[in-house]
Amino acid sequence: MIWKHAGLASEDDFIKLLQNQPKGDPSKPAKTNATLKKIADYFNTGFDSKTLPSDPSLYLSDGPYIVSSIDQGKSLTLVPNTKYQGDHTAKLDSIVIRTIADPQAQIQALQNGEVDVIAPQANADTLAALDQVPGVQIHKGNQLSYDHIDLNFSGVFKDKNVREAFLKTIPRQAILDAIITPLDSSAKVLDSQLFVPAQEGYADSVANNGSSNYADVDIEGAKKLLNGATPTVDILYNSDNPNRVDAFTLISQSASKAGFKIKNDGDVNWGSRLGNGSYDASIFGWISSGVGVSGVPQIFGTGQSSNFNGYSNKDADAAMSKLIQTTDKAEQTSLQQQIDKDIFGDAYGLPLFQSIGVDAESSRVSGIDTFNPNQNGVWWNVWEWTVKS
Repeated sequence: MIWKHAGLASEDDFIKLLQNQPKGDPSKPAKTNATLKKIADYFNTGFDSKTLPSDPSLYLSDGPYIVSSIDQGKSLTLVPNTKYQGDHTAKLDSIVIRTIADPQAQIQALQNGEVDVIAPQANADTLAALDQVPGVQIHKGNQLSYDHIDLNFSGVFKDKNVREAFLKTIPRQAILDAIITPLDSSAKVLDSQLFVPAQEGYADSVANNGSSNYADVDIEGAKKLLNGATPTVDILYNSDNPNRVDAFTLISQSASKAGFKIKNDGDVNWGSRLGNGSYDASIFGWISSGVGVSGVPQIFGTGQSSNFNGYSNKDADAAMSKLIQTTDKAEQTSLQQQIDKDIFGDAYGLPLFQSIGVDAESSRVSGIDTFNPNQNGVWWNVWEWTVKS
């Protein structure tokens, strides 16, 4: 129904508009079609809403459930999508998704019977608390996700020497030991920005990407690069996330030994600030869909939507352009390894660890039988969920 918001009379008019556009020619770009631009602009912005839109045509879903109401910042309610025609028919009358930021509060709500399913931040305290809740099913596993620290390519970190010096101070093994090792004693520091250990290409990428330059904390090496300077570094992170608090604390303590002055910029609204230039470094996590490679240029490509730190490398851009055009798996792996090397060579930041996920369900819920590592998380088979009355 997007065509309506561009002033077109019907969907047929929209189709004809697309069919009548001239074939593209990169050497001679065509003049922008005003109607198509209006449609594109609406597609990119018109569905952004923190409340339920007044226009029912904006209630979009290609699955068995659709949003019926939103209590801003508190909850969202899903009901069966009456227009759904697929094989995954909804089995529940409604699903209420509550926003509970504190992992321990999530566990308490599960124990009290206020909620039936939770997916809290995984750490030793979380699992210990869940073990004390009777009658719950717990799933745990490595996610296609990793925590990392990114440095802005402006301000204090415009100077590559300062970036390299700061990265030399990051105690990645200590961070791993504090956050992940209690959950998985075999876990290792993550040494790639594009691969996780379970993926083909990880080992070869790590062997050649330059991550070994930051294998150990090197305070003296950092001091040498700083040459007496004592830069102030503002670090943004989610102050409601205990894992990010731990990572910040350990980074701050180590960097201070090299002469860095660290500003604690913990903020519960950290996500809304990404890319706005109000900080120098950020600690957060990326999670993958598990398919495709389109996320690589989205994060690392010059000027792209999720390139929050202003990173730009012409060679990496060229490789990313090839990456999203080829379907050859071996070539995709090779190109990603090249990009991974470029990222480390530019002192972009550092991956910290592959994340571990956890979800837990009350005995009332059936159908959530397998841990899912990708960005869909516990929702991957929501059409199979049932609840005992």
